[in-house]
Formats: sequence, C-alpha cells, structure tokens
Amino acid sequence: LTVVHPGGVRTAIARSARVAAASDVAAETARSARFDALFLKTPPEAVGESFNIGNARAVVTIYGLANTVVRVLGSSSEISFVRKDYADVELRVPAVDKARDLLGFEARVDLEEGIARTAASYDAVPA
Repeated sequence: LTVVHPGGVRTAIARSARVAAASDVAAETARSARFDALFLKTPPEAVGESFNIGNARAVVTIYGLANTVVRVLGSSSEISFVRKDYADVELRVPAVDKARDLLGFEARVDLEEGIARTAASYDAVPA
C-alpha cells in the first residue's frame, strides 16, 4: 500500500494477508455500530460541515509526519519526494476551534499513539 500525502511525500505500508473469519465479521459489525452511534449524536448545525481534526499541540511538517509514521510502525519504507504542480502548506498546524465548538472535540491522544492505533485498526480489518 502506497500513500501519497499532501506535499508529494509517499509512504509505502505493507499489510500482511489475512483470511476473513467469523470474528472479523463481528468486529466489523461492532465498529459499524460505534460509527452509527457517533453519527446519530452529530449536532444538526455540524451536518455538512468540514472539520480540521488534529491536535493543535502537534505541529508537524509533512516530512516529519512521514518520518514519524515510518518510525512508529517500524517500517523500512523509504520516503521519496515527488514533484508537485500545485501550492501546498508545508507545515500543518491544526485549527480545531470549529470542531471543539460544534462537536466538543478535544484531542485525547498524541500523534504517535494515534498512528499506532490507526495502524492497529487497519490490521484488524480483513484484507
């Protein structure tokens, strides 16, 4: 799996092949129910809005993010730079005011823990 991040940074992430089992179906059903519960709690004024979700304390460049992903996941992936033909923000500073005001969002995990949790959730999904 190769991910191309804003700024042209590519990250290759290998996933091991898995065989679907009944427990995978049960886990997906539980995940779906949690999503539905969150969706049903969405305030009407937030429907159709876009939100910048992140941790305002975690200021990071795209290159720094790519390096953090590789390090946290123990990956041997190379980070390569690709020419881009558009303007992009080189430094990400999440402004989460809107998400806090409309959704009550506050980041509860740091970047590295979030990366590890995200990878674990992908590993739990059948291929």
